[in-house]
Amino acid sequence: MEDTTNLSFQPSQNDDNEANETELWTSIIGGGALVLIGLQQRSLKGILMALAGSGLMYQGVAKKSTLKQAQEALGLEQTIKVEKENS
Repeated sequence: MEDTTNLSFQPSQNDDNEANETELWTSIIGGGALVLIGLQQRSLKGILMALAGSGLMYQGVAKKSTLKQAQEALGLEQTIKVEKENS
């Protein structure tokens, strides 16, 4: 007898690009931290950090899944099939 298990990574069980609660708050808090640190540096590097942070904050507020978008961009939407033979 064979056991077959299908594994697939799905960061969000909601709509296609809607983020789950943890991802939403992580994006907002992490993005806010990047904005604050970037503004304190007052340099080109700081401006770029603040822009990246504001993008993360937007993703969180708009409830868009950053993980799902990265997964689609990298082509990781494949199902993995694991077969185990019982001896």
